[in-house]
Amino acid sequence: MGNKMEFVYTEVHVYQCACGKGNYSINWHTYRDDYFNEDTRKITVINCPDCIQTYNVSGLSLTHKVNSQNSGKAAVEMDGLCKTMVVHALKRYKVEMFNYVSNIPVARWHRLWKIGSPTLPTFRKNLKRDGAESTFKYNLSYGPSAIERILDTLKEMEIHDDQLLNWENELNLLKKEKRDAIKFETDHLFTGKLLKEYKTYEGPQY
Repeated sequence: MGNKMEFVYTEVHVYQCACGKGNYSINWHTYRDDYFNEDTRKITVINCPDCIQTYNVSGLSLTHKVNSQNSGKAAVEMDGLCKTMVVHALKRYKVEMFNYVSNIPVARWHRLWKIGSPTLPTFRKNLKRDGAESTFKYNLSYGPSAIERILDTLKEMEIHDDQLLNWENELNLLKKEKRDAIKFETDHLFTGKLLKEYKTYEGPQY
Protein backbone atom coordinates (compact mmCIF):
# COMPACT_ATOMS: atom_id res chain seq x y z
CA MET A 1 0.00 0.00 0.00
CA GLY A 2 2.77 2.44 0.86
CA ASN A 3 2.49 5.26 3.34
CA LYS A 4 -0.26 7.08 1.51
CA MET A 5 -4.02 7.16 1.62
CA GLU A 6 -5.60 4.50 -0.55
CA PHE A 7 -9.24 3.68 -1.15
CA VAL A 8 -10.78 1.03 1.13
CA TYR A 9 -14.55 1.07 0.69
CA THR A 10 -17.58 3.27 0.04
CA GLU A 11 -20.73 3.41 2.14
CA VAL A 12 -23.73 4.38 0.01
CA HIS A 13 -27.15 5.63 1.12
CA VAL A 14 -29.79 6.04 -1.59
CA TYR A 15 -32.91 8.15 -0.97
CA GLN A 16 -36.03 8.82 -3.00
CA CYS A 17 -35.93 12.29 -4.59
CA ALA A 18 -38.52 15.04 -4.12
CA CYS A 19 -40.50 14.41 -7.30
CA GLY A 20 -40.37 10.65 -6.95
CA LYS A 21 -38.98 10.04 -10.43
CA GLY A 22 -35.44 9.27 -9.31
CA ASN A 23 -33.20 9.32 -6.27
CA TYR A 24 -30.24 10.98 -4.66
CA SER A 25 -27.29 9.22 -3.10
CA ILE A 26 -24.78 10.12 -0.43
CA ASN A 27 -21.46 8.31 -0.74
CA TRP A 28 -18.82 8.22 1.97
CA HIS A 29 -15.49 7.13 0.46
CA THR A 30 -13.06 5.84 3.10
CA TYR A 31 -9.29 5.94 2.61
CA ARG A 32 -6.62 4.46 4.89
CA ASP A 33 -2.83 4.51 5.14
CA ASP A 34 -0.33 1.97 6.53
CA TYR A 35 -0.77 3.39 10.02
CA PHE A 36 -4.56 2.89 9.92
CA ASN A 37 -5.24 6.63 9.76
CA GLU A 38 -8.51 7.11 7.90
CA ASP A 39 -9.97 9.91 5.83
CA THR A 40 -13.58 9.98 4.65
CA ARG A 41 -14.72 12.02 1.66
CA LYS A 42 -18.40 12.69 1.13
CA ILE A 43 -19.77 12.82 -2.42
CA THR A 44 -23.43 13.48 -3.20
CA VAL A 45 -25.22 12.70 -6.44
CA ILE A 46 -28.76 13.59 -7.56
CA ASN A 47 -29.97 10.96 -10.03
CA CYS A 48 -33.02 12.80 -11.32
CA PRO A 49 -33.11 15.18 -14.35
CA ASP A 50 -35.78 17.35 -12.71
CA CYS A 51 -34.55 17.53 -9.11
CA ILE A 52 -30.95 18.19 -10.11
CA GLN A 53 -32.14 21.47 -11.65
CA THR A 54 -33.92 22.55 -8.47
CA TYR A 55 -32.11 21.07 -5.47
CA ASN A 56 -28.77 20.67 -3.76
CA VAL A 57 -27.97 17.99 -1.22
CA SER A 58 -27.59 19.36 2.31
CA GLY A 59 -26.82 16.85 5.05
CA LEU A 60 -29.16 13.94 4.31
CA SER A 61 -31.77 16.14 2.65
CA LEU A 62 -32.52 18.15 -0.48
CA THR A 63 -32.67 21.92 -0.28
CA HIS A 64 -33.78 24.46 -2.90
CA LYS A 65 -30.86 25.91 -4.88
CA VAL A 66 -32.36 29.40 -4.99
CA ASN A 67 -32.57 29.70 -1.21
CA SER A 68 -29.06 28.32 -0.73
CA GLN A 69 -27.81 30.91 -3.21
CA ASN A 70 -29.77 33.69 -1.48
CA SER A 71 -28.37 32.92 1.97
CA GLY A 72 -24.87 32.58 0.51
CA LYS A 73 -25.19 35.86 -1.39
CA ALA A 74 -26.37 37.69 1.74
CA ALA A 75 -23.47 36.22 3.76
CA VAL A 76 -20.91 37.40 1.18
CA GLU A 77 -22.43 40.88 1.08
CA MET A 78 -22.49 41.03 4.90
CA ASP A 79 -18.82 40.08 5.05
CA GLY A 80 -17.87 42.75 2.53
CA LEU A 81 -19.90 45.43 4.26
CA CYS A 82 -18.47 44.54 7.69
CA LYS A 83 -14.94 44.90 6.32
CA THR A 84 -15.80 48.29 4.85
CA MET A 85 -17.32 49.46 8.12
CA VAL A 86 -14.36 48.29 10.21
CA VAL A 87 -11.85 50.00 7.90
CA HIS A 88 -13.89 53.22 7.96
CA ALA A 89 -14.25 53.22 11.76
CA LEU A 90 -10.64 52.37 12.54
CA LYS A 91 -9.36 54.98 10.10
CA ARG A 92 -11.33 57.69 11.91
CA TYR A 93 -11.70 56.56 15.51
CA LYS A 94 -9.03 53.95 16.27
CA VAL A 95 -7.04 56.14 18.69
CA GLU A 96 -10.13 57.40 20.51
CA MET A 97 -11.61 53.90 20.86
CA PHE A 98 -8.33 52.40 22.06
CA ASN A 99 -7.82 55.13 24.64
CA TYR A 100 -11.38 54.62 25.86
CA VAL A 101 -11.45 50.84 26.28
CA SER A 102 -7.90 50.58 27.60
CA ASN A 103 -8.71 53.06 30.38
CA ILE A 104 -11.98 51.60 31.63
CA PRO A 105 -12.09 48.66 34.08
CA VAL A 106 -11.21 45.38 32.39
CA ALA A 107 -14.54 43.82 33.36
CA ARG A 108 -16.36 46.70 31.72
CA TRP A 109 -14.31 46.34 28.52
CA HIS A 110 -15.05 42.60 28.45
CA ARG A 111 -18.77 43.28 28.99
CA LEU A 112 -18.96 46.16 26.51
CA TRP A 113 -17.51 44.03 23.71
CA LYS A 114 -19.67 41.03 24.68
CA ILE A 115 -16.66 38.72 24.68
CA GLY A 116 -18.16 35.33 25.47
CA SER A 117 -14.86 33.55 24.99
CA PRO A 118 -12.44 33.84 26.63
CA THR A 119 -14.06 34.28 30.04
CA LEU A 120 -13.24 37.37 32.06
CA PRO A 121 -10.42 35.74 34.12
CA THR A 122 -8.77 34.44 30.94
CA PHE A 123 -9.32 37.79 29.22
CA ARG A 124 -7.50 39.49 32.11
CA LYS A 125 -4.64 37.01 31.83
CA ASN A 126 -4.37 37.43 28.05
CA LEU A 127 -4.53 41.21 28.39
CA LYS A 128 -1.66 41.19 30.88
CA ARG A 129 0.37 38.82 28.67
CA ASP A 130 -0.31 40.41 25.25
CA GLY A 131 -0.89 44.03 26.16
CA ALA A 132 -3.84 46.33 25.49
CA GLU A 133 -2.88 47.18 21.90
CA SER A 134 -2.67 43.55 20.76
CA THR A 135 -5.88 42.68 22.61
CA PHE A 136 -7.65 45.63 20.97
CA LYS A 137 -6.44 44.63 17.50
CA TYR A 138 -7.20 40.91 17.94
CA ASN A 139 -10.79 41.48 19.05
CA LEU A 140 -11.49 43.83 16.14
CA SER A 141 -10.69 41.36 13.40
CA TYR A 142 -13.07 41.61 10.45
CA GLY A 143 -16.55 40.16 10.93
CA PRO A 144 -19.96 40.90 12.47
CA SER A 145 -18.64 40.74 16.04
CA ALA A 146 -15.93 43.32 15.26
CA ILE A 147 -18.32 45.89 13.85
CA GLU A 148 -20.79 45.32 16.70
CA ARG A 149 -18.00 46.04 19.19
CA ILE A 150 -17.03 49.17 17.31
CA LEU A 151 -20.61 50.43 17.13
CA ASP A 152 -21.22 49.73 20.82
CA THR A 153 -18.00 51.54 21.75
CA LEU A 154 -18.78 54.59 19.62
CA LYS A 155 -22.30 54.70 21.06
CA GLU A 156 -20.95 54.67 24.61
CA MET A 157 -18.46 57.38 23.66
CA GLU A 158 -21.35 59.37 22.12
CA ILE A 159 -19.63 59.54 18.74
CA HIS A 160 -22.12 59.78 15.87
CA ASP A 161 -21.20 58.85 12.32
CA ASP A 162 -23.94 59.14 9.68
CA GLN A 163 -22.10 56.91 7.22
CA LEU A 164 -21.75 54.12 9.79
CA LEU A 165 -25.41 54.53 10.71
CA ASN A 166 -26.46 54.10 7.07
CA TRP A 167 -24.24 51.03 6.72
CA GLU A 168 -25.61 49.62 9.98
CA ASN A 169 -29.15 49.86 8.60
CA GLU A 170 -28.00 48.14 5.41
CA LEU A 171 -26.25 45.45 7.46
CA ASN A 172 -29.41 44.78 9.48
CA LEU A 173 -31.37 44.30 6.25
CA LEU A 174 -28.78 41.81 5.02
CA LYS A 175 -28.92 39.94 8.33
CA LYS A 176 -32.69 39.67 8.01
CA GLU A 177 -32.38 38.54 4.40
CA LYS A 178 -29.94 35.81 5.43
CA ARG A 179 -32.11 34.70 8.38
CA ASP A 180 -35.22 34.56 6.18
CA ALA A 181 -33.42 32.57 3.48
CA ILE A 182 -32.03 30.08 6.01
CA LYS A 183 -35.44 29.71 7.69
CA PHE A 184 -37.16 29.10 4.36
CA GLU A 185 -34.43 26.66 3.40
CA THR A 186 -34.80 24.79 6.71
CA ASP A 187 -38.60 24.77 6.53
CA HIS A 188 -38.51 23.37 2.99
CA LEU A 189 -35.90 20.66 3.38
CA PHE A 190 -36.94 17.42 1.74
CA THR A 191 -35.66 14.22 3.29
CA GLY A 192 -36.43 11.31 1.03
CA LYS A 193 -37.30 7.79 2.05
CA LEU A 194 -34.20 5.63 2.46
CA LEU A 195 -34.36 3.17 -0.43
CA LYS A 196 -31.19 1.20 0.25
CA GLU A 197 -27.80 1.33 1.90
CA TYR A 198 -24.76 -0.78 1.16
CA LYS A 199 -20.99 -0.95 1.05
CA THR A 200 -18.98 -1.31 -2.11
CA TYR A 201 -15.29 -1.99 -2.54
CA GLU A 202 -15.10 -0.53 -6.05
CA GLY A 203 -13.18 2.72 -6.18
CA PRO A 204 -15.00 6.02 -6.79
CA GLN A 205 -15.31 7.22 -10.36
CA TYR A 206 -14.46 10.93 -10.66
